[in-house]
Amino acid sequence: NLQGSVFTAAAIQFLMWLPFCLVVLKSEMSPFGTAGILFCGLILTGFLYTTFLESFLIRFFQGRNKHTKDEVFTSVAEITDEGISYTDRGRRINYQWDAFHAVYDTEKNIIFIGDTLHAVIPAKCFNHFLEKDAFVRECQKRMPAYLSDGPDAFD
Repeated sequence: NLQGSVFTAAAIQFLMWLPFCLVVLKSEMSPFGTAGILFCGLILTGFLYTTFLESFLIRFFQGRNKHTKDEVFTSVAEITDEGISYTDRGRRINYQWDAFHAVYDTEKNIIFIGDTLHAVIPAKCFNHFLEKDAFVRECQKRMPAYLSDGPDAFD
């Protein structure tokens, strides 16, 4: 219902701007001071509304009160039997386990190092740092360089 959403947005913005109006009505200021406070209040109200409330109201009126996975995460990293599958913006890349001999976990990325290849998986692929840590540990278990009978890649 477009009319209901427009009315709700206008009512919320008015309620956000109302404290500025009450301050101006109770004070004895010059017309320029009054106009300045009301103008600044209007700008601040618009900024706060578009920054914090607008996306919530859009999802609310569309029937969704939470972000979908596609809205939050544009990159997905998965472990397969053959290697690592990484999807970013619709482009899918598959890496074989034997292509890498080291994996480094940083705060913002997981970096896979090979002799002729490297791969960077951003931390935004994971909901939580514990999920990212579990992903790194599982990769280390499957990479030949980390296996007990694998090549000594750390010389």
